[in-house]
Amino acid sequence: MVAESHTVSISSCCGGQIQCLLQVVKETISQICVTVHKSVESEVLKYWDEVKRRYYTTPSSYLEFIKVYGDMLNKNNDDFRNNR
Repeated sequence: MVAESHTVSISSCCGGQIQCLLQVVKETISQICVTVHKSVESEVLKYWDEVKRRYYTTPSSYLEFIKVYGDMLNKNNDDFRNNR
């Protein structure tokens, strides 16, 4: 499992790719990412108990999650600006 401080560091760093956010919003998103990651880790344990199959969450899958979120947020922000 990725340590919480590492998770916050990764999401804070990648949050820099999100153009439109205030620092306080980036920090909040970082904390939400930690919560999501912990939730996934919890579900992975349930998955193992139920079907005896492993599912791994890696830093690269976590980074991809942040990238996709940032891309969607930036696209929506651009669409909003263009439709003013």
